[in-house]
Amino acid sequence: MSAEAEKRKLEQIRLSLEMVGCDWWAEADGEATRLMVRDPADGLPRPIATFAADSPAPFINFIVAAAGAGALTLDLLDRCRRAYLELAGNQPKRSIMRPNAR
Repeated sequence: MSAEAEKRKLEQIRLSLEMVGCDWWAEADGEATRLMVRDPADGLPRPIATFAADSPAPFINFIVAAAGAGALTLDLLDRCRRAYLELAGNQPKRSIMRPNAR
């Protein structure tokens, strides 16, 4: 994947995360366990998926934490980029050594 394609993909991920938010949880009612989200558009809780009855807890926990993990990853990437740019901006520019034309 090219750098431009990667940039576009990252922007798509950011926009998707904005649309779905990070407030996810599992809710069980005795019949089913559902993946719930708080819709960023109106703040209301919404069921968006039902887990299979035999879904292992680590899988449910992973899905519930996925949006938060994605947000953390993007935040860390942004912080690394800012730190890199700050460090790069504070470093003296390297000059290219050219032979004397005498």
